[in-house]
Amino acid sequence: MRGVIFFLLLGLVLFLVARSSYLERQLGYAQDKASIYEHKSEQLQNELLRLKEEYLQDKKIWQEIESSYRDLEAALDWEKTKQYVPKDTWAKIEPIIERLKTLGENWQLDSGLKDRK
Repeated sequence: MRGVIFFLLLGLVLFLVARSSYLERQLGYAQDKASIYEHKSEQLQNELLRLKEEYLQDKKIWQEIESSYRDLEAALDWEKTKQYVPKDTWAKIEPIIERLKTLGENWQLDSGLKDRK
């Protein structure tokens, strides 16, 4: 009877040792993966901060362009300007002016949408 209990306990101990060894290896793998993911997370956070800075700079530039365009539009009367500019020069700058007008209309639409939110 003692022999049977001894072998059962020995088998249980061997099973527990093997299981703990397996669990230690799994824990090691999990720690390795966690460190890799932590490093990737840091890289992504740094990239996100860099992109945020670039976005804020671009947004500032676009706001300056929008403000400058509105100032130009307020200061100039396009029809009167057309009278004083030579026709060949006007033909070259008219497409640019039309694009600026379209851009200005889009800004007005965008600002109207922003006001609604």
